[in-house]
Amino acid sequence: MEFQVVRDLVTAAPNGRVLRRFIRESALFFRMTAIVRDDDVRSGRLRIEGSRVTVLDVKRRVIDNDEDAHIVAGEYDLSMADVFHALAYYYDHRDEFARCEREAETARRDGERRTRETLERVESGRRETGEQAD
Repeated sequence: MEFQVVRDLVTAAPNGRVLRRFIRESALFFRMTAIVRDDDVRSGRLRIEGSRVTVLDVKRRVIDNDEDAHIVAGEYDLSMADVFHALAYYYDHRDEFARCEREAETARRDGERRTRETLERVESGRRETGEQAD
């Protein structure tokens, strides 16, 4: 039932302002762990302290895939406060996360383009020499 209230808040305020306020006020009743970054863990992605779960892991499951936060918390062995803290952190830094996701998408597309070009060069080299592809 409590998650339904949060879901209603998200629906009512897609910019996350109401959700952030709700989470901050609720955080007074819970001990939350910090959001940390360590280059040796999960390639330096922001994660929940004491776990390998990143802010984006939580965001993708709860926000993007519309999964129940209680289930996500249980599967990751996190407290509800940790899950909501990660979501609040995401909303507070949404522009930075969006920029990082755009950069990652650009890098992925560039990598795919370079792979296609390499494969085309290999194929054209085979055709020129008359080799058969395996």
